[in-house]
Amino acid sequence: MFVAAIDPRVQRIEQLLDQLRLSQRWLAGKLGVTHTTVKNWLAGGGARDSSLLDKAIRHLMAEQRARETLSEASVTLTPEADARASLRARHPIGATAIVPLWRGVVAGDADECHFAEGEAPEWVEIPAFLLTHEPERYFVAVASGSSMSPRIGHSDRAVVRLDANPPKNALCVVRRTDGVSFVKVLREGRFPRPYELHSLNDAFSPILDVKGWSFVGVVVAILKDPEPGSPNIEWNLGQPLKG
Repeated sequence: MFVAAIDPRVQRIEQLLDQLRLSQRWLAGKLGVTHTTVKNWLAGGGARDSSLLDKAIRHLMAEQRARETLSEASVTLTPEADARASLRARHPIGATAIVPLWRGVVAGDADECHFAEGEAPEWVEIPAFLLTHEPERYFVAVASGSSMSPRIGHSDRAVVRLDANPPKNALCVVRRTDGVSFVKVLREGRFPRPYELHSLNDAFSPILDVKGWSFVGVVVAILKDPEPGSPNIEWNLGQPLKG
């Protein structure tokens, strides 16, 4: 049986295709018909098979239910997926943020990898999705030295979120009593030391005497210069990176 008159089911099909952002070719594949057939239905031309119209609506409604179920599961079962969706909502693709830049300098003769603020304020533009809090709580530090290589190499950039109480094993920025700031891994200390600061490069010894040192923040992303075949951003949904 063929229906030539205007059919409200055609309007429902158009509505669902648009709502679900599905193509006419997708629907044609589900129904086993040509793209031209579906195109003609929606354009109001050509005969329409009533059973196929019903089948099309069933496919579209099933797809809608599947997406709703997946969305609910993402919130209740996988917080990471929910976090990604939240970040996408706050930061459209291509959005950037402006944060302060700390340039690295080499102090002493140990070739340590540490960061220090320059005399004149500098700013840098980074992808906005890297920030899960207000931009005012972040800065970018440019590495100098090799104590954290190969993970943080010379001239790599670390995105740091201000945090005076970083978790154990986090990559963090700490400030020595003379004002020099280092990036290290925060480790549990042996009594009576509350904590120790470790490098990722085994050639460098841990910093054990941390009396008077203060925490500046946690590293939430590492940015490297792009290289073919290699990722240039290390990031864990805004969580402190661990060492």
